[in-house]
Amino acid sequence: MISRLFTRPDRRTRRPLAVALLAIGVLASGLFPSQARAQALQFPEAISTKQMMADQLMSMAWSIFGQKVEPRPDQLQRAKVLLDMAVKLNPDDLGIWELRVGLAGALEDQDMQIEALRNYLRLEPHDDAAQFELIKAMLSRIESLDNYLDKLEKMLRAESASGLSDPLRSRLATLAAQAAQEIGDTDRSAAWLGYAVKLDGANPEAASMLYQLALDRGGTPPQVGAALVNLLKANPVDPSVRIALGTLLMEQAVYAQALDQFNVSMELVDMQTRMQLLTQLTLCLI
Repeated sequence: MISRLFTRPDRRTRRPLAVALLAIGVLASGLFPSQARAQALQFPEAISTKQMMADQLMSMAWSIFGQKVEPRPDQLQRAKVLLDMAVKLNPDDLGIWELRVGLAGALEDQDMQIEALRNYLRLEPHDDAAQFELIKAMLSRIESLDNYLDKLEKMLRAESASGLSDPLRSRLATLAAQAAQEIGDTDRSAAWLGYAVKLDGANPEAASMLYQLALDRGGTPPQVGAALVNLLKANPVDPSVRIALGTLLMEQAVYAQALDQFNVSMELVDMQTRMQLLTQLTLCLI
């Protein structure tokens, strides 16, 4: 699965914890021998004055745009000034760049978003989701859809693409399929969708598009069934997918497997939907 962006523990809470641990070590120094005191004072990470000031600025910025209430434009600008100051104090703090990515989105500032993502990846180079967001942001600058698709295809076919993870390449192939679909090139779209699913069977968007393509093209039951199986792999707890697959199997007289899908879907829906499903199942059997 492609990793989620910025899922690690909140960095605003890390250094305060380290400060607390340091304080505990100081208090404990009066209770232990000198050697133990030295060891107790070594484990917290050293926190410089600049780091502490940067953390405080980050907290102030977060209090402005990180809450449920939507901030005013002037408040967002104030948060930007605070994070600008924090970056100058500690440019290698991952948490600052995380916040700047979020703030760039709130400000709809593409240049700021790209800069923040590049710096985030400088410190965390293996975050697939961040790489994906950076690529999308850079591609969004291309005005022509044909040029956009050409750029994506060159990126996917380049030797350097092998350095990207399969889930990330799968998402890029899905973007290529979407672009090809928009210009009306369904064969090109189908080719990239097949590649996307091959790279990552857990890519729900690609699996969904492939299933819809099979329906639009009037695919045979085996073709539609194969697309549904791919979609089920990507969405194993989606009852609608299991119901669609069960219905198709029922229509093809594959009753045992159809009932398996219906039974599982029963556990994933509410009582009203269960009754509707039972009615549908009864009609299929008539």
